[in-house]
Amino acid sequence: MKKEKETEILLARHAESKLNPERIYTSKPENDKGLSALGKWQAKKLATRLKNEKIDAIYCSPIPRAIETATSIAKVLKKKIIVSKNFREPDMGKVELMPEKEIARRYPKLAKVWFYGDVTSVQIPGGESYKHMQQRSWQEFVKLAKKHHGKKILIVTHHATAGAIICKIFGTLRIYNSLSLFNASLSSIILKDKKFKVRYLNDISHLRDLR
Repeated sequence: MKKEKETEILLARHAESKLNPERIYTSKPENDKGLSALGKWQAKKLATRLKNEKIDAIYCSPIPRAIETATSIAKVLKKKIIVSKNFREPDMGKVELMPEKEIARRYPKLAKVWFYGDVTSVQIPGGESYKHMQQRSWQEFVKLAKKHHGKKILIVTHHATAGAIICKIFGTLRIYNSLSLFNASLSSIILKDKKFKVRYLNDISHLRDLR
């Protein structure tokens, strides 16, 4: 019996942005400030980690912090970046450019669930629900896994989006706030025998010089 080829999808969270230390939420490209000095260092370290990988294609979110991270990797791998809007952050609606503390002050009930509870029911005011974000990112994820059957691809995205995809594999969004995906972390998902499995999660061994 012929063995099915293994497909590997690497999920990278973008490196630290200038707004990350202030815990400011933004989903609009025009509001993004790009990577911090630390983030640029992290992106280079991630690129070095991936330089010997045979990656078939690089996909990324359209938000600058993700594009900047992906660009560092693409230069090393000599690949083009393919931007996909389905890997963007959830639409932040009324909380766009709002610090986490301010969100908690204005929307205390929502913040309690969003930041610490079950995000299945989270609907960002004037923005997107986590259910919808998971649906559109998962559909794109599956489409690309099938397109690059038997290959290895890289997707540079965000904590929320990568977390939602991983939660889908585990079967529930309820565990979202139990996941921790650091800036410039790498997670590996395998597709084999028509099943997705997490090979490793939140690997930051390439950032060990920082610790």
